[in-house]
Amino acid sequence: MPLADQSVDLLIDNENLADMTPVQFTGDELLMFKGENPQHEEALDLIRRMRLPLTPPFPDEVIFNYGAIQFLQEVWRVLKPGGRAILIEFGIEKDWPSPVKLPGHTEYEVQFSHLRHAAKWLGFREQYCTLPQLLGMKPDTQVLCTGAAYTLRRICRELEKPFSVRAYTKNELGTALGDLLPKLNGLHYHNVSDPAWFGLLDFKVLLVEKPGGMNIGQQPVFKESAGFRWYTQR
Repeated sequence: MPLADQSVDLLIDNENLADMTPVQFTGDELLMFKGENPQHEEALDLIRRMRLPLTPPFPDEVIFNYGAIQFLQEVWRVLKPGGRAILIEFGIEKDWPSPVKLPGHTEYEVQFSHLRHAAKWLGFREQYCTLPQLLGMKPDTQVLCTGAAYTLRRICRELEKPFSVRAYTKNELGTALGDLLPKLNGLHYHNVSDPAWFGLLDFKVLLVEKPGGMNIGQQPVFKESAGFRWYTQR
């Protein structure tokens, strides 16, 4: 990143890790620990240095979140002592990542047990939760299903009416659609914690803090919000 060492207090990375460069190993590459090309050799060296606990047997093809772990190294470099980062992305905690085909591009699930191991190896203090837990969402809040939201966006485009795809409560949808809402039938709502094309519980959050923010003889300055203390560097 084009940022100086130890220059950042707070870094937020939202829905970006899955776009970072993956490496697709063969099972034999991991078993023999020998890469087929220079990039694979670099990724294997990173796995070796961080002592990622990869246990055979391996499938014939394995996706490794090489770019995401490289990014985490950059986060360590640019954060000040006491600095924090919030990393949010959809992902898994077991097995290997899978490709996710989206309109116009492919993303890759983030293996968060690997990312958490790398964070600890780098020296971060880390906390881990799902996105609804971070935001304090009530799991029984009723929201419009994702499929209906995309259908409404297509209808509104034809009517030249602005409409954004998001999780609408009934009151919020009424505000967004106005006098169009009474003309629509069959809108389905569900609990915000239930899957609807994708589930919010699939989005994970890794909170990391770089140690060393307290100066000897000085009290750290912080604000407390939702149970978290956010320190300011002086």
